[in-house]
Amino acid sequence: MQMDPVLAALDANSDKEIASDEIAAAPTVLAKLDKNDDGKLTDDEVTADFGNRGEGGRRSSQGERGPGRGQGEGGRGRRGMSAMRIMPADRALDADENREIDAEELKASATALLTLDKNNDGKLTEDEVAPQFGRRGPSSSAAYASAIAIEVDGQRQYVQLLATTLVGINAADGQLLWRYDRAANRNRINCTTPVYHDGLVFAASAYGNGGGAVKLTKQPDGTFQAEEVYFTTKMQNHHGGVIVYDGCLYGANGGNEGGMLACLDFATGEDLWRDRKAEKGSLAFADGRLYLRTEEGEVVLIEPSRDRFIERGRFAQPDRTESPAWTHPVIANGKLYIRDQDTLFCYDVSK
Repeated sequence: MQMDPVLAALDANSDKEIASDEIAAAPTVLAKLDKNDDGKLTDDEVTADFGNRGEGGRRSSQGERGPGRGQGEGGRGRRGMSAMRIMPADRALDADENREIDAEELKASATALLTLDKNNDGKLTEDEVAPQFGRRGPSSSAAYASAIAIEVDGQRQYVQLLATTLVGINAADGQLLWRYDRAANRNRINCTTPVYHDGLVFAASAYGNGGGAVKLTKQPDGTFQAEEVYFTTKMQNHHGGVIVYDGCLYGANGGNEGGMLACLDFATGEDLWRDRKAEKGSLAFADGRLYLRTEEGEVVLIEPSRDRFIERGRFAQPDRTESPAWTHPVIANGKLYIRDQDTLFCYDVSK
């Protein structure tokens, strides 16, 4: 609720609810967001500035910062999406949909906010003011993770780890079915594609965060409840992905400081083993074996085991660049493909 300036201002006691007295105080409270004292609130005044990009733009070779995407004269820089398009409270206040909350709309703000009170209990909860996915756009920008398609209780959905949350989206109409926030780190740098197995969705991220598994249960209204089964800091997957095989979850645990391959029980999150002989890197699975491509360029062949790390071979890629190797190994038709920046290697692994 604190991500949006309007909600943060309304929620005076920061209890993640907007009580009846806080709604009544809306005209006075919201007027304080009028930074230039022109009697109205513009899109820039009510849209959160996400991240720590500051002025936006990229630095030149001399260290000077140039204009970022959308900057320049009249530009909005890297401020994120328009709050008046995606935030229910902001949309309710902007009655004429001109992306400004004028003086008359400010006066009527308490009445406008009550239209969001779905259960008529006189207050607004997070569920009632949270952005919804679908025709009006998402509440979170994309991160680096890919989406997967799953089917639960006859409902096909797309699951993706975004910048601030893990979501399930109705494949038919794009509506939000469920969300789970703990898998996303506060830096909004989420790279790991989620996995789905035996009714559980697992997603993870690094930067001091971890990974969580949720069980999806269909609700009478067609949405889904995402119930957390476990959350663990033992799988802080920075990049490189996670793989589920024979009840075990494999992935590299660690961030920019480095890390190692870890194995967890997928159903419970129990930490089974981790081994520094298999350094942090990217994973692939083929023909009953795990292929680990470490950041330093070594390729390790691993026999899956819930008991211990079992190495079946390794080699060092030739002609390594100085950059960390983050690309995933690919196995197809008996060939192993390894890319290092702009160079592609192919190895015969059919025997």
